[in-house]
Amino acid sequence: MSGFYAAPSVLGCIRIEPGDYVACRIAHWRLMFQEPEALQVGPEIPENAVWKLTPTDLN
Repeated sequence: MSGFYAAPSVLGCIRIEPGDYVACRIAHWRLMFQEPEALQVGPEIPENAVWKLTPTDLN
């Protein structure tokens, strides 16, 4: 999906800031910066994976 800014978070992992939605922090395995070769193949999800991390910033 396009239209968002993603960068390393000071708390670890990746912080995503969509222009029209709430910012969140996610694990590295959830984000790709290049289009995958096979669009029908999903990411490898680690066992006991955390999908959304909190807090999102230091405030």
